Amino acid sequence: MKEQEKPDYLKQSREYYDNGLTFLSRGRSGKASEMIWGAVAAAIRAVAESRGHEFRTHQGLRAYINGITKELEEPELWRDFKAVEALHVNFYEPSEDLASVEELGKIAKRLIDRLIGLTPVRPRSTEAEQA
Repeated sequence: MKEQEKPDYLKQSREYYDNGLTFLSRGRSGKASEMIWGAVAAAIRAVAESRGHEFRTHQGLRAYINGITKELEEPELWRDFKAVEALHVNFYEPSEDLASVEELGKIAKRLIDRLIGLTPVRPRSTEAEQA
């Protein structure tokens, strides 16, 4: 893949999270779950890419966040990741109610913010944030 063709994982993470909140506000917990989960996955990929790593599978996400958790000695990264994995499952097998998805979304936001803090480049602000 050419350099210019690589996804902007930081931007993608922010957009997915915002879309997840929109779906939450519409009462669509399954779709919100998948969007917020996608935001977490994109944030993990952003960290990996900034460190010269790449993977394409859920197993790769799990292995990478587990490694970062150990490297940084921050067990809350793994704890938060394990909690928000329920969002991924909820898209395919709905079991979480709207309030649970909202709470998991808060945990996801905390994890995303920490992960983005590990990247050398911060996501560009959106036009709405600039206004």
